[in-house]
Amino acid sequence: MVKMKFDSIKSRLVLMTLVCILGMATLVVSQHRVNVKLLSLSQQKDLLHELSVDLLQLRRHEKDFLLRGSPRYIVQFNERMEQFTAKLVALEPLYSKYELDMNKTEELAQTIQRYEDLFKEVVYIYRVIGLSANQGLRDDFSKVVSKLEGMANSDFAIGQLAKAKAAQTEFLLNFNSGAKKQFETALNSLSPSNFSHAESEVDLARMSALFVALSDSIQKMGETESEGLKGEFRRQAHLVESRLANIEERLQPVIQEQGEKLRARNLFIALGTCAVMILILVKSFATFHRAFSYFVMFFYQCKREFHRIDPKKLGFAEFKSLAELANEMVETRKQAELEIEELKRQIREREGI
Repeated sequence: MVKMKFDSIKSRLVLMTLVCILGMATLVVSQHRVNVKLLSLSQQKDLLHELSVDLLQLRRHEKDFLLRGSPRYIVQFNERMEQFTAKLVALEPLYSKYELDMNKTEELAQTIQRYEDLFKEVVYIYRVIGLSANQGLRDDFSKVVSKLEGMANSDFAIGQLAKAKAAQTEFLLNFNSGAKKQFETALNSLSPSNFSHAESEVDLARMSALFVALSDSIQKMGETESEGLKGEFRRQAHLVESRLANIEERLQPVIQEQGEKLRARNLFIALGTCAVMILILVKSFATFHRAFSYFVMFFYQCKREFHRIDPKKLGFAEFKSLAELANEMVETRKQAELEIEELKRQIREREGI
């Protein structure tokens, strides 16, 4: 029976330990889930920042190409565009999860697609003109001028060809109308009689046609940053920037709000778990204290008189079992003392006889 009582106490201790472990496990699991969600929100926030960085890099590659005309900037632009598009796709689940306006990401996707298309048009015209002096219309023009210089039969013709070539170079660099007029003046001063071969007439016409093609391409491209295709391209880039900024403006409060909710939930679970554990410990301590106090009073009273302990006033089954043993002990002692008194009475009666 004693073993059974101690097994009961052990079970109670094991139960309290399990309650504590369960509470701590709940807190750890909740903390892990909160950390996962906070990490997800942080990744979305980082994704927004990366989109802004990618857009800045796109603008940088775009401007480097327009300034230097190097094909490597085209490759860098295309690679960065692929990264931007992939990150924009990765951002869409966040919009659907929090029921935001999906049209915003669709508008940005359409805007960035138009921006890419315009860049390709710009690149195409640059290739038509010639990314270097030995490519495109620039190379064709130089070859025609060199051929005419070889057929020139006077210094006058060579000089006028040199002026026409200088005017063409000036026009490509600065796009000013004065250089265009200088070219036309130099070309009009030349005739087939200034050259030793009859085919010079065809070459002069071809030189004029090539300059017109160059002029048309430049006008289509735009003589300034705000004109033509370059102007449209620049405005489209600004539109991409503004729509990305609009998405960031809408998402930042959502990310911040969700982060605050997750932190509040985590704090609530932690405080709730701690409160329950503290309540259990306080209640257990109070019950133990009350039970021990009652046992002390019981033994103190038993020194003067027979006193039974009430098991209902004890909060633990183990203490109730001890109370039953104590009451049995009291009854046994009471019975023993009654028997002793009876024996004493009998002895007195015999001595009286």
